[in-house]
Amino acid sequence: MTDLDALRRMYETLADRYAERGELPLRDAFLVLAADIAVASDKGDEAERLRQRLLQQNPKHLVSRYPTFAAAAQAMDVRDYLADLRNQFPPERAEQLLQLPRETPTVRGTTDTLRLKLMAAAESDAPTLVEPTHLVAPAADASHAAEAIPYRWIATTLLFAFALGGLGLAYVSLLRPLLRG
Repeated sequence: MTDLDALRRMYETLADRYAERGELPLRDAFLVLAADIAVASDKGDEAERLRQRLLQQNPKHLVSRYPTFAAAAQAMDVRDYLADLRNQFPPERAEQLLQLPRETPTVRGTTDTLRLKLMAAAESDAPTLVEPTHLVAPAADASHAAEAIPYRWIATTLLFAFALGGLGLAYVSLLRPLLRG
């Protein structure tokens, strides 16, 4: 067993833990990291097993658009996502998260990641800003944004058409009888 195997198992264990707690975005993140480690250790079948597990639980995940995890890892949007996950959860942080006691959060949205940031802020003398990373939505895919733009003019046109229709109806029903008399 190599260090990569141990790291993959650690990420998968964290995915299991967060699945039990109902923190699904973190479960997905750790499954993706485990699959990434499997690809890096040349275990494509293991990466595909993790991808299928992820897609079983979250069929609309970013990696669902690709036939395999290895193919997904080559795409620019997935590479950016993986780089962000690697920065958020390096092996040292994953080990810290694994050592935290297994408990159900009492406050909705309280995560171990946020708890770790608070602990790190308390230990350092410098003031730090703690950002709730679990509230940050993943970056929108540029292809979806490009698809939404052409329909914006239709909504604007309909808005103006209804506004003009409402003004015309108000004129006919309210002002016209007053102006005749």
